[in-house]
Amino acid sequence: MTLFGDRVWLPGDIKAVAGAAQDARFSIERRVISGKVCVDCDAIGWGQYLDEVHHSPSQWGLLGTSAGYQILARGQLEGGPVPELAQVRLLLPADVTDIGALHAAVQTKAAPPKCDLHNVIRLAFIAEALAADKPGDIIHRPHPPLVDYIFSLARQGRSWNPRSAQPGGRDYDGHAVTTAYVLHALRRYEDDNPEDVRAALARCQDELLAWRRRERTLVINRPLFEGYQLGSTTDYLIFNPELMTALFFLRIGNPRPARRFVASVTRELNRNVQANNGFEGQLGMIPLVDQEWASRLLQLFVGTYTDKTRRHLLLPGRLTTPVVRWALFIGCVLVLVGTLMALGVDFKTGVLVFIAGAVVTGASFILQGRGDDE
Repeated sequence: MTLFGDRVWLPGDIKAVAGAAQDARFSIERRVISGKVCVDCDAIGWGQYLDEVHHSPSQWGLLGTSAGYQILARGQLEGGPVPELAQVRLLLPADVTDIGALHAAVQTKAAPPKCDLHNVIRLAFIAEALAADKPGDIIHRPHPPLVDYIFSLARQGRSWNPRSAQPGGRDYDGHAVTTAYVLHALRRYEDDNPEDVRAALARCQDELLAWRRRERTLVINRPLFEGYQLGSTTDYLIFNPELMTALFFLRIGNPRPARRFVASVTRELNRNVQANNGFEGQLGMIPLVDQEWASRLLQLFVGTYTDKTRRHLLLPGRLTTPVVRWALFIGCVLVLVGTLMALGVDFKTGVLVFIAGAVVTGASFILQGRGDDE
């Protein structure tokens, strides 16, 4: 709870959330480092889980390793060097056209039955990781060969299917979730924002705001499973809707109707990480990929707060519009005048003026609060 409850966020409340978010990021980084897996003596990777019950000292995968690399690389950009990164990079191929040139452990993942390099979602996650240690928002050409390869797999240059990286995969129709995932992973390799992308972002904003108006409850560790077919096998993506929605809103500038939601999600994420020394994305589990999404949200919240020119984007709109400020001012004046009249000149009139002032003041809070959620 904030000082005045969940409906009112003051600058001091946002400051406290930002400070706790920085601590939560460090907790996640420490958890990631403690959960590393030694692979073939010379490389470091990560498996699916970091919690004591489900963590394996030998199991590793390309998704977990890519996620761990991104978390630590962001820390290196903002602080000192992270020695482990060089050993992790051995397992993240920048070019997958020559399997024989890859690290032996990666070759094992590429071979049947895993065939991980025929999974375009895994390839996209690797490509995103390759950009994690680069400063700036946009990475210009030349791109790693893997990036150009993924772009070449798109059907008519516009969409991807879960099977796009399989032989003949370019012939499959586009799949919305896969396409969104790949585009998100490759976002730093592009330097334009065409009209259709802007329209899609606006549609996403409208849909997500409508979802939050319907949902009302806020639970950050209820994952959504998105399954997809890879021929005879099924794989899946796991998303935490609240985290990803808050991250989306922050990336597009945190529109006013989303700000209370974003602040509340970040606060709940801080509490979750503090209680578990990592983000418990599923009940009793600390999945590594979830740590990556949590780390992104925490970093962006802290970065927005640290930038004094953008800090106001985190504060919900209560008392920030001229109409509400004037309404509140008038309400307070009426309350004061009513009190003085009741004590002196005319008790009945004073009481009526006092009540009118209280109604105006209360209505200004309620209307502004509703405006933030719509």
